[in-house]
Parts: sequence; C-alpha cells; structure tokens
Amino acid sequence: MGDPPAESKQTIYKHMLAGSIWALAMRWGIRGIGLISVVILARLLTPMDFGIVAMGSLLIGLIDGFAELGTGALLLRQREITRADCDTAWTIRLIQGAVISVVLLVSAPLAVRYFSEPRLLPVIFVLALCSLMAATSNIGATLVRKELDFAKDFRYGVYQKLGSFLPTLAFAMLLRDYWALVFGNLVGTVVAVALSYRIHPYRPRLSLEKARQYLAFSIAVVGSNVAGFLKAKVDVLVIGGNTDAALMGSYNVASELAAMATQEIVVPVWRGLFPTFAKIVHEHDRFITAYGHYLHTIAILCLPLGLGLCVVADDCVMVLLGSKWTAAVAPLKWLAVCATIVAMIDAFSGSILFVSGHEHRATLLMWVHLAVLIPMVWVAGMQGGVEPVAMAATLAAAILLPISAIVLMRSIKYPFSMMWRSLWSPLLAVAVMVVAIKAFPALPELPAVMRLGIHVLIGGLTYVSCLVTFWIWAGRPEGPERAVWGAVRSGLVRVRGR
Repeated sequence: MGDPPAESKQTIYKHMLAGSIWALAMRWGIRGIGLISVVILARLLTPMDFGIVAMGSLLIGLIDGFAELGTGALLLRQREITRADCDTAWTIRLIQGAVISVVLLVSAPLAVRYFSEPRLLPVIFVLALCSLMAATSNIGATLVRKELDFAKDFRYGVYQKLGSFLPTLAFAMLLRDYWALVFGNLVGTVVAVALSYRIHPYRPRLSLEKARQYLAFSIAVVGSNVAGFLKAKVDVLVIGGNTDAALMGSYNVASELAAMATQEIVVPVWRGLFPTFAKIVHEHDRFITAYGHYLHTIAILCLPLGLGLCVVADDCVMVLLGSKWTAAVAPLKWLAVCATIVAMIDAFSGSILFVSGHEHRATLLMWVHLAVLIPMVWVAGMQGGVEPVAMAATLAAAILLPISAIVLMRSIKYPFSMMWRSLWSPLLAVAVMVVAIKAFPALPELPAVMRLGIHVLIGGLTYVSCLVTFWIWAGRPEGPERAVWGAVRSGLVRVRGR
C-alpha cells in the first residue's frame, strides 16, 4: 500500500484540536475537582497539615523519578506493538512499584531527620503501600490513549479523581487533620487500580521478553524524570529543609495553584497530541505545521492565566483559601510568573524533543536548568522566608527560556520566523491585559470575591478583544482563532435554523 494522501493544514489542526480538547477537558475536569477539593480542605485543615503530606509526596516523587522507566511513553511512541510489549511494560511497572516501596521504607528515617518532622514517618509507610498498589494498575489505560479513544480516557481520569476527592473530603470532615489527605490517597489508589481494569479488556501477564528495548529507552527517561521532578520541586525541598511544615504547606499550595493555571495546560494538551505527533514526525512539513499550531495554542492559553494570576494573587488567595493562608500570597505572585515561563520552556523543549527523537537534548536542557536553579534557590533559602526562593526560581526559569528556544529551533529545524508568528499576538495581547487590570481602581471597600470577579472580567474582555483584533489584522490565519470562529458561526447558523 502507498502512503496516505497528505492532509491539508486545517485538517491537521482539526485532528490536533480533537485530541487536545478531550485531554484539556479531562485535565481541567480533574483540576476542577482538585480546586474544589483545595478550597474546601483549606478551610477544614491547616497549612501545617498540607505541609506534612507534601513532605511525604516529595520523597515519593524523588524516588519515583529514579525508578520510572518510561514504559508508557515507549508504548505510545512505537508504531506497532505486540502482546509481549504490553506484558513487559506491565511487569516492569510492577517491579518498579515494589522497588519504590522498599526504598521509601528504608529512606523514611532520613526524610524525618531532614524535615525535622517526626509525624512524617507513619505517613511515608502508608504512601509506600499506595505506591505498591498503584503499580498493579492495568497497562490498558495507556492503550486507550494509543487507540485515540479520548472520550474513554476522559472518563477514566475524572472518575479517578472523584475516587480520591470524595473519600478525602469525608475523612477531612471526620478527622480534621493531615491523616484525611493520607487516607484519601489510599482509597483513591484502590479506586484507580479498579478503574484501570474496567476501562480496557487487556489483562496483563508477567513477562520480560522485551525488557532490553525498554531498558535502552529508559537511560534517557530516568535522567529526564529526575531532572523534571527536581526542576518542579527543588524549591519546595529547600523550603522544607529551612522552615516549618506550615510555611512549606503555604508555599506548596501556592506552587500548585500557579502550576494549575499554566503547566496544567501544557501537560493535557500534549497528552492528547502525543499520538498524533508520533504518527507525523517523519513528515517534516506536517510536523512543523502541527507544532506551530500547538505552540500558538499554548501561548494563547498559558500567558493570560499565569500572568493574570500574578496580578490578582491577593484576592485569589483570600477567595480560594481563606485568611489563614496569607503567607501564600507573596510566593504565589512570583510562582505564577515562574510557572508561565516554565510552561513555555516545556512547550519548547519538553515532549516535542522526545517525540522527534531528541530525548537526550531534552534531558540535557533539564539538567542545565537544574544547574542554574539549585544554587540560586539554595542561597535564597538560607535567607529564610519563602518569597526569596520564589524569586530565585523565577529568575532561573527566565535564564533558560531563550536557551530552550534555540535548542528547539536547531533540533527540529523550526524557523525563528514561524516561532515569532506563533507568539507575537498572545504576547502583545497579554501585555495590554495586564496594563488594563493594573490601571483599574483597587476598590478596597469591596469584598475580595467581587474585586476578583471584576478584575477577571476586565482582563478577559481586554485579552480576547486584543487577540481577535490581532488575528483579523494578520489576515485571519489558520489556528485556534479560526477553529473557534468556525464553531461560533456554525452554532449561530444552527440557532437561526430553528
């Protein structure tokens, strides 16, 4: 059979849009549940409760980075897979989970000493059990993504989150301490494992037949995972070693809120697009066109959310978390900017380099970022407090941003002119948006929720108006604006037809 006929640019974009919309819907459905959970739990629990559990989660994340071998990513990247590929992937995950659990138990006393928090020890024991149970999940959940069944993937993700949120909420109302978060995680893990076997008919068997190819792929993946985790959490680690659980809890929640507004867009969009990019990576023109649409979409979504959060951080913390979380305001302003920059770095040098076969460059960039980040946040952490650490993390990200862009352009032969066409309109629109919000009166006499609503409305209207104006001025090029405009027109036609 010959090659399939080439698709038009707009057809490529529609395929990308379908996957990314489902992935965004899933991630934001999950994050929406998570945000509701944080808003409720922040009033039932204290920053100290969140800080204790964050300490255990940091330890798991660090160990998992060394143990994660990228089995799911390799399954997605391969054009054709066999039963042996799937069985080997599941077996490796099972071994990985067992290793993580043992290492967690052994390293628990060291974590207690580093964080100076004796209450952490039993928490780590329960989290080790969760890690072992999670390793038994069905690899069929990955196969659902490979089969591009985005609707089923969406349901799986949302049900998973509900299976954790509802028990956590019940435990929080009953216990009113950090054990609510721990036990909620345990129940959520059981639910997730059960759902993984419900979602796909594949049933795993023990096998290491294809272990060699997984181990070869994992050399780059392990380095990338460790660097990625440290890049995201080294500032929280420094805070935990230099302050108490309450300040660490405030900083960690601020970091999560910042990531929710920006990086939580990059991850789900790429989740939906990875299989599509993997199929067209060998067709350079289609690949470059698709990446240009992706970069433009990420910029349109991330820039206003991240920088807008920075501008309204005071009211956002008061509305979402309450008055006992005021320590989170100062770091949130910086972390919102930092998360925006990191989201763009990930769009430049994250999975796009992995799918194009340049995973070693992606890993190297992460370690370069760490080489800049670690000494800066360590020195900042020695000063005490949380705001200097957030400032240092932001500066480190700003240093790496142009380096990542250069590596991307050279790796996939992506012209600077195309990158500029993807970025100029959202950059200019968000600048106008920030000026509009800042120029509006502070209105201290109004409740925080009303001020937040007014500023969000002003910022949103300004940003969208500028974006549409720039799109029309540029000649209405292909991209998310045209797709949205087409959907709006179709909807209006249907309404008039009734």
